[in-house]
Amino acid sequence: MIKKPYGGSDMKKVIFFILFLIFSVYSVSYAASDNDFTLSIVHDGYPVREIDNRVVLPFDAEYRVRLKNDHARKCTARVFIDGAPISKLGDFIIDSNGEIDLERFLDSSLTEGRRFKFVRLSHPDVDDPNRKENGIVRVEFKLEKEPDIGIIIQGPHGGFIRIPGEWDGNSDWHLDNKTTIRFMDGEATYTSAPSSVLCSNTSSTEPGATIAGSESNQTFHRSHIDVEDQVYALELRMIGISQLSLVSP
Repeated sequence: MIKKPYGGSDMKKVIFFILFLIFSVYSVSYAASDNDFTLSIVHDGYPVREIDNRVVLPFDAEYRVRLKNDHARKCTARVFIDGAPISKLGDFIIDSNGEIDLERFLDSSLTEGRRFKFVRLSHPDVDDPNRKENGIVRVEFKLEKEPDIGIIIQGPHGGFIRIPGEWDGNSDWHLDNKTTIRFMDGEATYTSAPSSVLCSNTSSTEPGATIAGSESNQTFHRSHIDVEDQVYALELRMIGISQLSLVSP
């Protein structure tokens, strides 16, 4: 008897069933996490499950980068995709115990840009298919500096002095408020729901890279924060689902 290929909807069901079986035998999580920072990839509104710092996406899919800060202080995040920073305008600020979803590149505008789109390395918009960083999302976090709280005492000539600090004898001592400009997501929304079950083994996946996708109006605004020198880095590698050859009985 001649076997015929599955139709589109049946093909999707079989693929997801196979991926679910593969997924069920692994110990997995939904994100890369360390030092109370978290990095995850979001597709169709849900975080993609991660195995050994890898996540699997369908090719030609647009996705978001979700960043979470579980510290009691704000932090900045510098995001790299395929070895290049996604923002030419500055780092991102995440509130204490907060999270943001990033969906687009920041080339020149705080109000509009192109979404992240994952494609095969053979796509004509991939500028360097041989780049070793292709498929890698790397985030470098820095914590906000601890507040420099000192003791205010009366100076010897009637003024006030802050310890530590320098007193000029005429006025109160004030903390220097000079900071570095950063950018903060102004309209991010988050979904708490079961995660995507996209997952596969290496025999049915292949590497990919990110290009500019459709237009996005995700908006950011300027903010100020002073950060420590210590860098905390997280990485995930995205790989794509290859076409599977499936036939019906």
